[in-house]
Amino acid sequence: MLAQAGALSYMVPLGVSVAAGVRVGQMLGGRNLAGAKVATAVAVGMGWLAVIITASTFFLVRRPWGRLFSEDGGVQDAAADSMYMLTIFTLLDQY
Repeated sequence: MLAQAGALSYMVPLGVSVAAGVRVGQMLGGRNLAGAKVATAVAVGMGWLAVIITASTFFLVRRPWGRLFSEDGGVQDAAADSMYMLTIFTLLDQY
């Protein structure tokens, strides 16, 4: 369960970083240093926003997430407890 959630946490920041690399590269190729700085700042802001949204989602869906994978109450409780750790991991690992 946690592996699935952890894998999901990388998708949006990865997409933002790839798009940012392309945009900054275009700006630098066009010799637009100011535009590259703006694109970098926007990408960093979007990356932080994505991480905050992902971590908040993990925190808010910690109970329903366990129910998706098992009907056993013990498993659901363990999943909910582990989602706290995944939330912290997501915040610290992304940046």
